[in-house]
Amino acid sequence: MTRDPWELTQATGVRSVMIPNAPLEDVMAVARRYGVTDLLMHPSRQPTLGPAVEQADQGLGPFVRERFDNTVYYRIRGVGADARC
Repeated sequence: MTRDPWELTQATGVRSVMIPNAPLEDVMAVARRYGVTDLLMHPSRQPTLGPAVEQADQGLGPFVRERFDNTVYYRIRGVGADARC
C-alpha cells in the first residue's frame, strides 16, 4: 500500500493499492481485502497511522518496521500465504 500507487507500480511493476485516508481499522480492512503485505509511506502524510508507526518503531503494534537500502517500509504482522500485493 502506498499513497502514490500509480508511481510505485509504474516504477517497479509491483501491484499496489492506495492507502485510504481513514482510521487504522479501515486501512487494515482494505489491506486484508486486497492481500496487502507492506506499506510504503511517509508517516507525516498518514497522520491517522502515526500511532501504529510509532509502535512499529518500538517493535510493537500491527506493523513491523523494515528497511531496504535507504527506504523504510512497514510489513503487516501476521500476513499469510494468500497475500497478493
